[in-house]
Amino acid sequence: MAATARVDDVPGGTPAGTTTESLASLTPGEAGAALGTTPSEQQAVRDIARRKARRTVVVRSIQIIIVILLILGWQFLPGVPGIQGPFPWLNTFFISSPTLVAQQLGYLATGAQGATQIWGPFAQTILTALAGTLSAMVVGTIAGIAVSNWRMLADVTRPFLVVVNAVPKVAIIPIIILIVHDAVAAAIVTSFISVFFLAFYNAAEGASSVPREMIQNAELLGAGKLRVMLRVRSPYAIGWTLAALPNAIAFGLTATVTAEIILGGSGLGYQMLLALNNSNSSLLLAIVLIVAIVGVALVLGATALRRVILPWWESSQGA
Repeated sequence: MAATARVDDVPGGTPAGTTTESLASLTPGEAGAALGTTPSEQQAVRDIARRKARRTVVVRSIQIIIVILLILGWQFLPGVPGIQGPFPWLNTFFISSPTLVAQQLGYLATGAQGATQIWGPFAQTILTALAGTLSAMVVGTIAGIAVSNWRMLADVTRPFLVVVNAVPKVAIIPIIILIVHDAVAAAIVTSFISVFFLAFYNAAEGASSVPREMIQNAELLGAGKLRVMLRVRSPYAIGWTLAALPNAIAFGLTATVTAEIILGGSGLGYQMLLALNNSNSSLLLAIVLIVAIVGVALVLGATALRRVILPWWESSQGA
């Protein structure tokens, strides 16, 4: 219980509500200055900060070791005599090797050895995913706010939304291509549909979470349904929707690459399909690695954007 003692219980402490846990994220010098208490208490906070730093170092070290072991196993296990008997998939024809994949990455970056340069497909997939995802976030947020504000609209649309959301998105890709007649447009629509329901349900839930007293106060001040929706419900809905932005980006990219694999075109998904048709596992895994890097970069970017727009969300997650 000593670790959770309130600093304001100590003579000369900081304002009420400050705890040693909240100070643990500070550097030892900052924590000591914030406490302004006895040397023993400052030392306790420094110890907490050091333990936290040591734990971070240990976690990162274990993660790095795991990655190194996986790469070494991938490189050398297929060459172990007799291992392909019980594990036939441990064959460079199927899983390639880190050195061959790195070689293919070089070819894709430079266009050497007759390889198609990856930058065009790379840009195509990113732009397609972002177009579908961002448009779905906007439309889904607006629809979620509207449904949460008008009960009749919610009752009418609920069964249709449930049915459409229950259909696997991959199953409707052929229908989409029949309607739009263009692979890129179909990929955008697929990404849009995949992300729309995530944005919609988050916005609807956020708008519905507004305290009833707040809505009643707004109505007492003369606000009608439209003003309540715009001034009271919308901030909650937008907050909940932006909180789901990293997941939305991941969903949009997955839907885009899947659509490109099925429909063709010029994106990364189509390049994966060509590599598969040519039984080129090195090229296939190189493109998969690029897709993974793109996904991680987009999700990290979305997380950083959320941190800027919704700093309170990050604080609540770390609490």
